[in-house]
Amino acid sequence: MTDEATFQRLLREHPDDAATWLVYADWLETTGEQHRATVVRLHRELAGLTEHLPRLACARRVLDEAKGLPRAWLAKFPAKHSIEGECWAARDSQGGVYLVVFAADGKLLFKQGDAGDTLDEDDEPDETEGDGRWMQIGDAMTFSIAHHDDRKKDFSRQDGVLTNDTLSGIGSNADGDIWTWSLGSIPIEEFERDTLPALPDEPSDSSTRSTPKRKHVLPRRRWK
Repeated sequence: MTDEATFQRLLREHPDDAATWLVYADWLETTGEQHRATVVRLHRELAGLTEHLPRLACARRVLDEAKGLPRAWLAKFPAKHSIEGECWAARDSQGGVYLVVFAADGKLLFKQGDAGDTLDEDDEPDETEGDGRWMQIGDAMTFSIAHHDDRKKDFSRQDGVLTNDTLSGIGSNADGDIWTWSLGSIPIEEFERDTLPALPDEPSDSSTRSTPKRKHVLPRRRWK
């Protein structure tokens, strides 16, 4: 009789075997695990797509279906590579720069400002609590940045998809801004420096609808 442990072993040994994934999805469905079965099927659908917009749409469906499922189970989906422990960065739509670190246990660290800036103490990343959360499910990923005054609330959410050298997707925040974004990987040492690095023009964010009064699409941290 096939069980969860057997399927996990088979999938570790043959992560690209579409047939095994689909049989696993059918088995999950028979055990009443409809959401898990849907995530498995969407994961396989995403693996077969090549164009960015269909991949992003599929990744967002993966993320929506995965809400409430155990993080440990979701972490088992194979990806082009794991982003945990890495630093990714981009230019924002106002010409500044922002950097994110996908730290362990889903903790996100965040910096934003102008190239060459030294951040004020209140704007430094919160190494203990984190500045937000992130999750990767295969090539689908999402990260959120906490609200200025209440870290239990999300200020902005970004859903994206991993390609060979970029993370790209769509973001929105509590002020009603919506934008597309693209991040590139940079050395983790750049995040650890006292000043923000200069970055190339690409990758960058592009505002699709914004609130003119905001200087920064992503929030500067102000906990105090």
